[in-house]
This record gives sequence, structure tokens and C-alpha cells, in this order.
Amino acid sequence: MTGASGALAGPVVRHLVERHGVRDLLLVSRSGAVPAGLDGLDARVESAACDVADRAALRTLLAGRRVAMAVHAAGVLDDGVVTALDAARLERVLRPKTEGAAHLAELLPEAQLVLFSSAAGVLGGPGQGNYAAANAFLDALARQHAAAGRRAVSVAWGPWALDAGMAADRDRLARGGIEPLPTGAALALLDAALAGPHPAVTALRLARGPATAVPHVLRSLVRTPEAAPAADPGLAGLAPDERRARLSALVRGQAAAVLGYADAGRIESDRSFQELGFDSLSSIEFRNRLGAALGLTLEATLVFDHPTPADLAAHLDERFAGESGATDLPTLFAAFDRLAAALTAAAADDVSRDRTAERVRGLLDQLTPRTATESVTAFASATDDEVFALIDAELGSPLPGLEERSR
Repeated sequence: MTGASGALAGPVVRHLVERHGVRDLLLVSRSGAVPAGLDGLDARVESAACDVADRAALRTLLAGRRVAMAVHAAGVLDDGVVTALDAARLERVLRPKTEGAAHLAELLPEAQLVLFSSAAGVLGGPGQGNYAAANAFLDALARQHAAAGRRAVSVAWGPWALDAGMAADRDRLARGGIEPLPTGAALALLDAALAGPHPAVTALRLARGPATAVPHVLRSLVRTPEAAPAADPGLAGLAPDERRARLSALVRGQAAAVLGYADAGRIESDRSFQELGFDSLSSIEFRNRLGAALGLTLEATLVFDHPTPADLAAHLDERFAGESGATDLPTLFAAFDRLAAALTAAAADDVSRDRTAERVRGLLDQLTPRTATESVTAFASATDDEVFALIDAELGSPLPGLEERSR
């Protein structure tokens, strides 16, 4: 088993011994450390330090050994948004997964190949472009070897519930539609994968909740309550001081939710988001949650451009203050209703009706996008009266003498 210093090694090794009767294990990791929890096993357990991506070193380690099964669980995380991933960060994540698996497959042609992949390779994951690619390779390798008649299976794991100190990470995963797998359930899924006919399977637990919180390809699998209407930030019509207070509370509340805090009071307004514990992934989630709550499209660099909750609340307040002078649609439509009533009550003689119609058409023309060709064609085909009405619409009143001429 490679990656034997990782958190999964102990439970998996014990399960292979107690459930599958394995009696001879070689646990390989870069450090050579023996995982905890293996005391009292009825098996011979040997540990070795080896970089499995180093073909020569791995070949030396395996020389003279008869290996029935190779469990490849080696892996490294180096998450970051795609613009921050350089060649070194890509290699750091790809090398142990891809080269390690390829070397095992080459050097152990008779062994059953069990690859510990990740659901990130199937579903993707925020900030995990490099990790997703590495795991997609494992899934493809298992399919290739199975097609050639070799025993191979790749299990794309969701998260295991092994670390009690990952409350914030578990909350974030649950909001994304995935819950950690209890160890017993995960080991049962491993058994199913080993016994099943498929060379690549995905093993994860879906969180039951709103479909909007689940990756798109999984939404049909999750029971969902009736969709609730979009939240109203309730900022329209507030006095400036009240609006600023409401925005400050919203910013701190969303920040607390992203970081896994039950109390927004733990978010100090004058501390930087970085000091509060934000990284690039939590910053993106925070931006998305805040934008949804406010009904705004917010920039990806939000917490870097406005580094404290107080700065961000002030920035958002400026945006809402700048928009407060705009007429909202209900007010505008109410004005249309009053205009329609006034037009109905207006004088019904032909001249008044024609001039009113021209003014309305002029306003409508201002709201209707036109290409340059359409505008030229429309103007060239206009009658004298239509041209004069257009001038009236643009200037707001007839020019002296045009009233008489139009008659």
C-alpha cells in the first residue's frame, strides 16, 4: 500500500487483514512511518520509505517480492485557483498520483491494482484543477487495464469522516452537496468496489438539501424541498445609517457561515479577512454567498480589494447609495398606468391623437436598440410629420413655426 502515512491507511490496512485475510503487508510512504492503530494485527506488517514516483527506487524496493495486490493511496494536495497554479504546483500534485500508479502497473503486471482516486476527478472541485486531473488519470488507467484483461479498479472517494478538527471543511462540503463518509460505510463501499464488475466507481455520500447546493450532475439524485423565493436583502428605502448597519451585519454573518462559526460576533469588523482565516477558496465561496444574498454580481477579488469586513461593507454601501436614485420597475410601471389613464381622458380629436401617438412612438424608439442600418432605413422612410414628431420627442416641445407647418 502506497501513501501509507495518510489518514486512510490505518483503517484500510486493518480492514484488509480482518475482513479479507491479508497476512503480509508492505506499507510504503515517503517517510516510512507506520500508521497508528495497527497494534495486535494477525499479520506481518513491514514499512518502507520510498518515493513511488521514482521508478528506480520503487523497482529496487519491489525486487524479489511477490505482490498479489497493490493499493495506491499516495497523494498530495496543493489547492489554488487556476491562475495561481504554475508548473511546479501541477507537478507536485500530479507526480505521486500519476507516475506512482503508472510505475506500479508496469512493475507489478500480475497484481490486482486498487487505485484510491477522488470524486474531484469526476465532479471537479473549487481550487482543485490539478488534483482533479491527477485523479481522472487514475480512473482512466483502471479502465485501460481492465479493458486489457487485468484486474484493476479505481475508487473515486468522497471525503472520509476521519478528522474531528475539520468542522469548517465539513460544513463547506455539505453546502456543496457532499457529506463525509463514516469509516465503516467507506470500508463497505471498498468491499463493493473490489467485488464489483466496474473498473471505475465513485463512492460518496450526498447531502440532502436544496438542489441548488448540489453539483449539477447529481441534482436528480437528491430529494429536495420546494424551492424558496430568492432572499430580499431588505435595503430599499432604508436610511443611510440603517443601510450601512444592515450591510455590516450581512457581511459578518456570511463570513461567519463560510468559516464555520455559529456566531457572527467572532468576525471582527476591523480585522483583515486573511487574519480571520480566509483563503482563496473560502474567498470565492464568500463572494458567491454574499452576491446571492444581495442580488449582485461581485468581483472575484472582493476580499483582496476590500480587506476587512468594515471596508467591504462601506464599498457595498457606496454601490447601493449610487443606485438609490434609480427608479425601480414597480414605480416606473405605476407611472405608465397613470399615463395610460391620462391618455384615455385626453381630447379625442385627430390632431391631438396623432401628435400623442408620435410622442409615444418617439419614446419607444429611444428604448429600442437599433443597428445603424435599421436607423438609417427608418429615418429615410419617415414622412415629414414623423420627422417633425421625432424632433419634438428629442427636444421636448415643438420648434416655433413647426406646429403650423405640420398642419
